Amino acid sequence: MDKKMYYHSRCIPLESMRLDLPVGKKCYENMLTRTLTDECLPSLKNYGIEIIELRCVWAEIEREKGVLDLSRVKNDIKILKENGIGVGIFPWFQYPPSWVTDVTMLKCAVHGTQNTLMSLWDEKTLKAYDRLYGMLKKELGDDIDFIYAGIYGDFGEICTVDETKHYHFMTMENHGCLWCGDDLARADYKNYLEKKYGTVEKLNEAWETDVKSFDDELMTIEGNVIMKLDFSRWYVGCLLNFAEKVCAIIRKHFPTIRIGLPIGHPDEHLEAQTIKSCAAKIAAKYDMYARWTGLIFRGNFAKNHILTRRVSTAAKFYGAKFGIEAALILNKETAFDAIYETISNNATLLHNDPGNIIRAEEIYNQFKKMDIEKPFTCDLAVFYPIEAEQCKLLNIREFYDEMGFFRKRCDYEIADSFMIKDGYLKTVKKLLLAKNTIITKDTLSDIEEWIKDGGICYVVKGFEPTILESGKKVTIGEVIDDYDFFGEEKEVFYTDHGSYITEYIPCEGKINHIDK
Repeated sequence: MDKKMYYHSRCIPLESMRLDLPVGKKCYENMLTRTLTDECLPSLKNYGIEIIELRCVWAEIEREKGVLDLSRVKNDIKILKENGIGVGIFPWFQYPPSWVTDVTMLKCAVHGTQNTLMSLWDEKTLKAYDRLYGMLKKELGDDIDFIYAGIYGDFGEICTVDETKHYHFMTMENHGCLWCGDDLARADYKNYLEKKYGTVEKLNEAWETDVKSFDDELMTIEGNVIMKLDFSRWYVGCLLNFAEKVCAIIRKHFPTIRIGLPIGHPDEHLEAQTIKSCAAKIAAKYDMYARWTGLIFRGNFAKNHILTRRVSTAAKFYGAKFGIEAALILNKETAFDAIYETISNNATLLHNDPGNIIRAEEIYNQFKKMDIEKPFTCDLAVFYPIEAEQCKLLNIREFYDEMGFFRKRCDYEIADSFMIKDGYLKTVKKLLLAKNTIITKDTLSDIEEWIKDGGICYVVKGFEPTILESGKKVTIGEVIDDYDFFGEEKEVFYTDHGSYITEYIPCEGKINHIDK
């Protein structure tokens, strides 16, 4: 295992930004457009930043067909080399120049709005990625020390379009919705349903509908739970399959370089088009860091920890390296949260913005070297009901609140149905089904088999889990009166790292190392 902690930062070209928009202003405030200046570089070098991420957007580097202009990128590389800092490149090839007219563009299925991203259902999108990553290798390969795998969505992560508009190459029509309205996407969903059901009669039986033909308008999630489940599995599966193909392209052109796979979007609702555990599995397959974008700026370690642990548990299970991108914007008070988020998840890559580091320089300098051991595994996991979230049957905020309070009692891993199908339960002794858990019948069967083999499943009295497909309650596992069963709730957080324990006391801003 690589026990070295890698420290990264990033630089965003000022000319790319819309500074009249709130997020653009925050990026400027966090010094992202001034990273390579004397205002920032001395502090970054003092902290130990060894890689700075540079953006490489297709719409900006090939404004004229066949004419590449990497002058800005090469100038930035020159500055980094002169300062002894490594070069990271984050390609955003999902945004084409205006002369690209032969590729289908992304379209909202609800509002009909066309986007400035290429459709992931168009094979020409992958062909463009292949050409551009080949170009990147040819033009900059010897200078690149790290690549952030540019996949899709607003920020090159494994998720789709949201509300982001603060870059000039983005459409002002961006909104969180279902971006699968183009003709190729609709044809793909039709093929998916035909392959699954075979006949319209079987489709109608499952959906409780009166569809006349597979050519009817079928792209909707307003029907019963089976219809919602079908749509969510197809929609999310499309982006995950696309992401894996992009990762294969990147590894083809850069077989030995260190690569990070950015995993963004806080939630996993249907409109995000992502499943964090599946993204971590892809990272493991292609020897990449599963890099999660933290949310510590919200100022609640207990709840924000849930999303981080969601990725780090999957990364450990599938064998991926794990890294964290610190949130925009941190202050001195939240810096300790960000540091403990890194420590308590055994991250080996910490990506932080210049403004964050400079505002809390005194605090960050206390943690220039962090203890890194072989990733630990708690013997308790909490079930994450991903299908219920994507079928809009789960109030995810209430789930975060509940599990946030639970983290104040004990540490835990987080597992979903995809991990359980892949054998995750063999790595833990205990599983908690939180209050009001909704679970698929297949996952229930997997848990029941695990219980037969000696696993312990806990259910809170009066909150038996519900089967997603039928809506029926089910009796399973050991019933506990409430979460007090796991210990006293307190504002101190412990993490067992194997040979030692870390103790975090937020109110005092202390992180203590306790030898066993």
